[in-house]
Amino acid sequence: MKSVLDNPVYMGKIAYGRRRTEKKIGTRNEMHIVEQDEYPIYDGHHEAIISEADWQLAQEKRKANNFKREKVHDIEHAHILSGLLKCPCCGKSLYGNIAKAHSKDKYTRYYYYCKNTLGATGHKCSFRLNIEQTDLNRMVAAIISAMVKDKRFKDAIKAKIGTAVDTSEMEERIEALCTQLKQVQGTKTRLEHQMDNLDVTDAHYNKKISDLQRRYDEQYDKAETIETSFSIFLCRYRGRKLRACHWNLSQQEIKGFRHLGLKA
Repeated sequence: MKSVLDNPVYMGKIAYGRRRTEKKIGTRNEMHIVEQDEYPIYDGHHEAIISEADWQLAQEKRKANNFKREKVHDIEHAHILSGLLKCPCCGKSLYGNIAKAHSKDKYTRYYYYCKNTLGATGHKCSFRLNIEQTDLNRMVAAIISAMVKDKRFKDAIKAKIGTAVDTSEMEERIEALCTQLKQVQGTKTRLEHQMDNLDVTDAHYNKKISDLQRRYDEQYDKAETIETSFSIFLCRYRGRKLRACHWNLSQQEIKGFRHLGLKA
């Protein structure tokens, strides 16, 4: 969704250089994709889906909402099953909710509830039951405790962690993409040099500069395609490496396990 909202192609424009592949500072050969704050935008030949004014309004709204939302209530409490449980009515995820203590009820209570009021099909979800977290957490704790005591489960986990993941093919693909990107950048540099050294008194100057400019613009398209592929392969590569090395639990998840009386 983010890539759609930020792409000016939907307002009838063509953008070049929105992302660049740059070397990470402090590393030898590690590259990463960097979003550019400023980049040239040209009028496209395709029909716009939305107006430029609407697109600009969307950018302003995204900037206004672009901040990290910190947890402010009951920071120590973790809704460990939030997003994992599914609504029996609409199938959407259930999320954690808090009923703060007040004059009639002296206890703060925690629930899981479905906040989906209108499904993708247009049908409203009628499930309005708040499920108390204590009951569900106790059930999950019992299931996990039974699982970890089973020798077959332990053996399966050990085998899973110890499985080596072959990433050599991905490494070769990433290296090939880096080579292609260097070639494109080299072509751009040569074209820039040729355009700078054209003789303006040449009778065919306009045709030559137009041809060089067209080839120069094509390099931006090639570079963006390569950078997108590079980003995808790099994410997959890191994902495989991460799964092969360890299970990465956040501090919030660890607190949740401890809340259940389990050791993470």
